Amino acid sequence: MQLLKWESRQLSVLYIDIDGFKQFNDQHGHQLGDDLLRQFAVTLQELIEPCDHVVRWGGEEFLIFCPELDVTQGCELAELIRQRTMNSEWFNNVKLTCSIGVAKIGRDGYQNAIIKADEALFSAKSKGGNRVELAENKAITMTELEVFV
Repeated sequence: MQLLKWESRQLSVLYIDIDGFKQFNDQHGHQLGDDLLRQFAVTLQELIEPCDHVVRWGGEEFLIFCPELDVTQGCELAELIRQRTMNSEWFNNVKLTCSIGVAKIGRDGYQNAIIKADEALFSAKSKGGNRVELAENKAITMTELEVFV
C-alpha cells in the first residue's frame, strides 16, 4: 500500500451511480453487468486527469478524487461524465445514464465529503437521475490530505 499526500488548496470528490444498473444486471446477467462496469470504468479513466483517482465504491458506484479541482470544476467534470455516459454507444446498444453528487473535501475530512457527495447523489437520484448535484458543503478546504491507495 502506497501513501499519497495531496497538497492542494482545492480538492473535490465525485460520487457516481449508474442509473438503472440493477435492472440491467437482472435482465442481462452478472457477467454482462461486470463487462459494463469495466467499460464504464475505462470511460471514467479517459475523462480524468492523471492526478485524479477513480475508486469503485461498491456495486455500480464510483468515487473520483480530484486534487486539483474546486467544486465548480468538479461539477464541470461531473457534467462531462454525465454527457459522455448518456451519449456513448455501449455494447449491445445499451443506453446508460448516471447521476453524480459533487462535494468539496474540507477540514472535516474526506469521509465527511464522501457522505456529503452521497447525499447530493441521493438528491440527484430522487429528482429522476441523469443529473449532477452539488453538496452543500461549508467546510474550509484542507491544505494536505493523506489517502491510502
